[in-house]
Amino acid sequence: MRRCRKSADVIRNFRVREGLRVKVKGITPAFGGGNVMRFTCIDFETANSNYESVCAVGIATFEKGDLIEAKSWLVRPHKDYFYFESINVMIHGITERDVRKSLEFSEIYKRILPFFGDSIVVAHNASFDMSVLRHVLTLYDIPFPKIDYLCTYKVAQKTWNGLENYKLDTICNNFNYDFHHHDAKEDAIACGSILNRAMREQGANNPLELAEKIGMKIGCLFEGGYKPCSIAINAKRKTTSLSSIAPQVGEFNDENELYQKKIVFTGTLESMLRREAAQKVVNIGGEVGDTISSDTDFLVMGIQDYSKFVDGKESNKIKKAKELIKKGKPIRIIDESTFLEFLKVGG
Repeated sequence: MRRCRKSADVIRNFRVREGLRVKVKGITPAFGGGNVMRFTCIDFETANSNYESVCAVGIATFEKGDLIEAKSWLVRPHKDYFYFESINVMIHGITERDVRKSLEFSEIYKRILPFFGDSIVVAHNASFDMSVLRHVLTLYDIPFPKIDYLCTYKVAQKTWNGLENYKLDTICNNFNYDFHHHDAKEDAIACGSILNRAMREQGANNPLELAEKIGMKIGCLFEGGYKPCSIAINAKRKTTSLSSIAPQVGEFNDENELYQKKIVFTGTLESMLRREAAQKVVNIGGEVGDTISSDTDFLVMGIQDYSKFVDGKESNKIKKAKELIKKGKPIRIIDESTFLEFLKVGG
C-alpha cells in the first residue's frame, strides 16, 4: 500500500494566491446551489474493469479557493467484484492484500456523504467517476444523493487550447504541479487545483460562473436518475480579452522596455497566469494584444511554446510573427525569463 503525504501537509502546501468573490449569474444548479464558494472533488480507483469494483476513493473539499480538507479510504470491493486485474494494479498499485481488511463501500459512503453537503461535486473525467458512484450505489441499493457536478476534463478543454491531451497528469505537468497520480486523494486535490486555475484564467468567481462562461451544462445526480455534464459543441469561450484589461495605477514607468509597446503572449507561463502578466504590462504603460499583427512589438513565449520552439515546432502565433519579421516588421520573440527581466527594469 502506498503512503500519501499527511492531509495537513498537503493543505498547508496548497494555497491559492487570491480568493474568489461571491457572484453567480446566468446559470442555476439543479438543487439550489448551496454554497457556491465550496466545491468537493472526488476520485475513484477500481479493482477491475467493472464500475462496481471500487477499491479506493479520495475526497478534497475547497472553499474560497483554499483546500480545507482531504481524505482517502481503501475500499474492499463487493464479493461479486472482489478480484484485481493486472492492468488496474499496474495503474494504481493497490492489491487484494491492501484492501482485505478495509470496509466495503456501503460503510465508507456514510463518511463520504457529508462532504457533498451543499457543495458542487467535481471530478476529472466525471463520466467515469459519476458512473462508478451510480453503479456502486445501485449495487448496495443505496439511493442516489442529490448533487450537482462538473468535469474538469471538459473545463480544461475549453480553457487551455493545444495541449497534447487533457489527462489529469498531462495538465498538471503543464503547470509544474507535482502530485502522486492515481493516488485517490492526490488526484482529487489535483482536480481542485485545475478548477481553481481555470476559474482564475477565465475570470470566474466560482464554479457556476465558470460553467456559464464556457457554455457548460452542470451535471446532476438525483434519486432514480442523472443528467450528464456537457458542453455544447459550438459553445464559445466567454473570456474577457486581454486587450481590454485596464491599468491599476495612475502613473506609468516610461523607463521600462515595455512602455508603449504592444505585447502578445503564447503558451503557458510558468511564473504567473497570463492575465496577471498582462496586468503587469498594462500597469507599466504597455499594451497587450490577443493576436499577432503588424503593430506587435514583443511575442512572449511561455515555457510550453519555448520548448516547442527549441525543438523546431512553432505555434501559430510564432509562425505569424516570423512571417511579419521576414516582411521587415520589428517584432521581437522573447522567452519568459527575458520578459521577467523587462518587468524589473525601472521597477
